[in-house]
Amino acid sequence: MELVIKFAPWISALVALFATWLNVKWRREDQELKHLDQQYKDRHIYFESNQSWSHPLRLSKPDCVIRITNRDSRDITIREVCWAQIDNETTWQCDSIDRSIIKLQPSDSYEFGLDADGILSTPFLNDMLSESIKMQYITALRMQVSLSTGECRKFMVGPYVQFYLLETNVESGFYKFLGRHLIKRAHYKALKRSK
Repeated sequence: MELVIKFAPWISALVALFATWLNVKWRREDQELKHLDQQYKDRHIYFESNQSWSHPLRLSKPDCVIRITNRDSRDITIREVCWAQIDNETTWQCDSIDRSIIKLQPSDSYEFGLDADGILSTPFLNDMLSESIKMQYITALRMQVSLSTGECRKFMVGPYVQFYLLETNVESGFYKFLGRHLIKRAHYKALKRSK
């Protein structure tokens, strides 16, 4: 008992230092990711993903607002917005996305919020899958937008929602680390391509 009393202040100080280091690290990463505007440009639309954490240590679900803006000189109809995988044809709907057809005049926007917990309520994410398969599904997550022009594009949603999905669905520290790296790399590539 005396040992516990003797070392308790040191352990508390180490935990506080670790929490501070983690907070600073994540704030720096947030600034890096937000330095580049999360606008993924298409010929006809801007796909914007505005995301933020309401808790500095990322202990909460990230807030995410998606905005799709018509950048064409004519009216555009958004036929469908759904979730998709970048490497195959799998698509699915979730409750936070409106399923109706949306018409946008030039410079009009369609905006909606996302509930990160509802994204992966699909048949393929269950406890029977291995950690590596879950990580692959999360890193390949995209949002698919189908337009009246005949185009159907898959966009990065932005990193924070995918980071949250990794934290809540993958237990292995190695696969979380690898997944974060793959998500950040894909995010930066998508932003460079859209410039």
